[in-house]
Amino acid sequence: MSAWIWAVAGTGLVWALAYRESGRWTWTLCLGGFLLLASFLSAIGLWKLTALWTVSIGACVVVLLPKLRRSLISDPLFHWFKRAMPQVSQTEQEALNAGTVWWDADLFSGRPDWRKLLKVQRPALSAEERAFLDGPVETLCRMTDDWEASYELNDQRP
Repeated sequence: MSAWIWAVAGTGLVWALAYRESGRWTWTLCLGGFLLLASFLSAIGLWKLTALWTVSIGACVVVLLPKLRRSLISDPLFHWFKRAMPQVSQTEQEALNAGTVWWDADLFSGRPDWRKLLKVQRPALSAEERAFLDGPVETLCRMTDDWEASYELNDQRP
């Protein structure tokens, strides 16, 4: 096969594995299978094939061994990003410390855990909040006419 066909097939494999969010072992096995096919079915020269296998095996070893991956990839990247990021202001830090993304993260990831949402107890109003809603708020609502304000007066002030 032509080198272009192998490049397109390899790119398609990478896209498919990334789309499926495959794990490290799946990536390694697919890469090994792809390299075996390329070794037997293509006319790649021996020195290119040896270089390709050497680089691939080295990358797999680094990715599959957590301590090695951390020392060679994660820690240097972390330190580089830490230096590259701007300093967080006090206001931003307070916002970051204010809470978590809770169930919203599940929802926006496209894989919501509905059981997690159903286990949450509904919040209840305190006695003071309930008294405020039943008293002054209810009185105000009875005093206003939504239809008149929205359609007759067009929300205009005199």
